[in-house]
Formats: sequence, C-alpha cells, structure tokens
Amino acid sequence: DSFWELFDCGEGPKTFLGIVTTNGFGRGSDDETVYRVYNMGSRFNHSCLPNVCASVQDDGLKRDCYVLRDVKAGEELCVTYITDNDLPRRERQMSLMDTWRFECACEVCSLSPEAQAQSDENRREFKKCRDTSFKYINMHRVKEAYDVCLRQLQLAETEFRADPTMMHLAYNDLFQVAAAKRNGSLVMKYLQLAYQNCMYCYGPKSDITMRVAAIVKDPQSSAAILGLAAGFGPCSGLRGAKPSMVVPERGTNMQKAKKKKGKGQRRRGRN
Repeated sequence: DSFWELFDCGEGPKTFLGIVTTNGFGRGSDDETVYRVYNMGSRFNHSCLPNVCASVQDDGLKRDCYVLRDVKAGEELCVTYITDNDLPRRERQMSLMDTWRFECACEVCSLSPEAQAQSDENRREFKKCRDTSFKYINMHRVKEAYDVCLRQLQLAETEFRADPTMMHLAYNDLFQVAAAKRNGSLVMKYLQLAYQNCMYCYGPKSDITMRVAAIVKDPQSSAAILGLAAGFGPCSGLRGAKPSMVVPERGTNMQKAKKKKGKGQRRRGRN
C-alpha cells in the first residue's frame, strides 16, 4: 500500500511503471538501467534550497540521507530533484515541469520579485564563476582565477546558505587554482575543506568522497595536481605534507536525516 501512495507524474491513471520512473533512482548504463524505489528515501519533496542530500551507495541498495544544515523542529526535510541547482528560477521550473510535472513553491521560488531577481543573478554568477576560473587558469591568469573562486565561495555561503554540495564545488576549484599557483599549503587547505564538505553531504562511501579522499591522502601523485602543475611548475609545500582526514562535527550535518513516513504533501513531487 505504501508503494501505491507514491506520486506518478505520468499522464492518465497511476501505474506501477509510472511510480517507479517518478520515484526510482536509476543506476547502470544506456543499455541497461536498474531503477530502485526506497521506502523512505523516495518520499522527500523537492526544494531549490534543500536541507538534505541523498547519496546512493555503490551497490545501489542503500540510500543515505544527510542533513545539510541545522533544521528547526517541524521543518520539512527536502532534497533537490535537479542537478543544476545554480540555474535561475525560470529554468529550474521548466526542468521540474518537464520531468515531474509540478511547479515548485519552495522558499527560494516564492521570493518577492526584487529578491527573486537578485537570487537569479547570484546563481547565474555562481555558474559563471565555475566556468570562468578554468579559462583563466588556461590563460595563465592565476590571480584572476583565484579571485573568481573566492567570489564563488562567497556565493556558496550566502545564496546557498553554505550548502556543502555547493561548498565542496567551490573548494574543489580553489584547490586546483592553488595547484596552479604552486602553493602546496593552499592545495592541502582547500583539499581538506573539499573533503570535509563531501563527507557532510555525501557520506564516507560515496564515489565523489572517496575520489577526493584519495587525493588528500596522496596529493603528490594526484593527476589533477600534477596536470595543473605541469604548466606552472611543481607545487611547493606538498612534500612531506601530513593531511588530516578528521572531519569536525558541523551541527546536525553529520547526522543522517530521519523522516516520518507521510501520505500527503504540500507540493506535488516524488512523494
């Protein structure tokens, strides 16, 4: 019965296949994709300012959910359904309508016209920062690249409220710019911050966390660092570096999200 309570975004009567494609999480290749529906993990509503990140583990049988920031009592736990959360409102709404057939009414989509315009501009700038920093690196304009990445970090802290999924992107870009600057101490600083934020939002067993952890453990052999340094010279300060793999507590962020099973939802979505 709980399965049939889930939403079907297809046209016409609710069907088994419609529920699976609406609420399932696919893993595999173009030739064969396996969809899994989770009893609790498939019941989160969407928000463009999520407070939960869901990470499917390698075998696809387990979906861990991590709280991204402190949550007030009674506050709904939401994930984001879209991968490009740095899009402006209109494009986010189009993506959600095309795929899941609902109009988002989350906090960031319900701002006043003036505040919405500023939010859209912030998200456009965040995306532009990501694109621009590597163009500057390729042009050997490292100082400009570093300034752009610092602005990206500032936007992650303000527009996205220090969402670890956005913070780790900013720190990842900063570590690569630090490698181009040939500054080993900055490389280690930003690598460890990227790793911490990956742990906060994806957990220790996700693919992305393990990739970052491998670089943190052995930065001198990292293809990313060696490839960047090839055009600028070796990084000083990496030899003999002792990386820290300890992740400090961050409020409730290291606690897995617990969500009561419910039938009705305020917004149409996977639930």
